[in-house]
Amino acid sequence: MINKKIDKLFTEWVAVNKERILEKWIELAKIPSIKSDPSEGAPFGENCRKALDTAASYFNSENITSSVYGEDGYALAHFGKGNKTIGLFSHSDVVPVGDDWLYTKPFEPIIKDGALIGRGVEDNKSGIIASLCVMEFLRDSEIPFSSHLQLFIGSDEECGMGDMDGFLKNHP
Repeated sequence: MINKKIDKLFTEWVAVNKERILEKWIELAKIPSIKSDPSEGAPFGENCRKALDTAASYFNSENITSSVYGEDGYALAHFGKGNKTIGLFSHSDVVPVGDDWLYTKPFEPIIKDGALIGRGVEDNKSGIIASLCVMEFLRDSEIPFSSHLQLFIGSDEECGMGDMDGFLKNHP
């Protein structure tokens, strides 16, 4: 059942923050985070690492703790305290692009008919932005929250999930 008071507060929060949220989402969607040759600190390629760094910077700029585990290709963001941890999972990598884009080029996101269109906008850079919104909203609101949110941001979901191996190695 939806708590109408919280729903109203969140709807108002989104309305106030919509432009800022869209700017971050668009910036993240412009990064062509397709798996490529590994390099030091970027096991799934430089653009995958850039997407992780960009996503982590969004959380850190809002005083929400975030760290990039570059050698393993993932980032974590944390919010809240408590014995219970709620895991949120997302990824910043995208599948390679084809030539059949109708409205825009893959990494030049646009808003058309109220929808954001671009490679990775939905799958799954939206999960990163949605998690940022939830953490910011909980921080900004008076709503009691007694759990710990941990967001995993991967960079190899589309091509084998090697990032998850690193996460499990570091966080049993």
